[in-house]
Amino acid sequence: MATWTEFYVNTSDVVALTGQLMSITGIAAATKGKMPDDYHASYMSDEGAMPTYLLIGKMSDDWVVVRHNSFNKLEPWGVLLSKRLNRKVICTMAQSVSDAYYFASYDGGRKTREIEVCHSDDSEYLNYGTPFEFEGEEPGTKG
Repeated sequence: MATWTEFYVNTSDVVALTGQLMSITGIAAATKGKMPDDYHASYMSDEGAMPTYLLIGKMSDDWVVVRHNSFNKLEPWGVLLSKRLNRKVICTMAQSVSDAYYFASYDGGRKTREIEVCHSDDSEYLNYGTPFEFEGEEPGTKG
């Protein structure tokens, strides 16, 4: 099973992002170190559960990735972080066993794009907001 839950923040300021995450979550301490070995073993299966891990890493000069262990879409976090930091925030989730995928983009304190698909059930696709210029065929049609 492959599962990914993470969000990206268009910033180079890891310290400011960490401070905002601590403020939003109520986490009182942050530590630096190697990614925990049990990270994938501790996923919260309830979609409403908040993450118990936040793993912050720099993926390029202008983007920071935050990996976490929850299937919560974290919409309030995307709104707050994009507003408080005045930066773009992208939230993603993917789960290969259920063939489920989620993407949301936030800018200036508002959600600008959201896509959710699950190919293993009959749920309706979610396709919110104006497509990006690079997007091809519209998601949302079952084959």
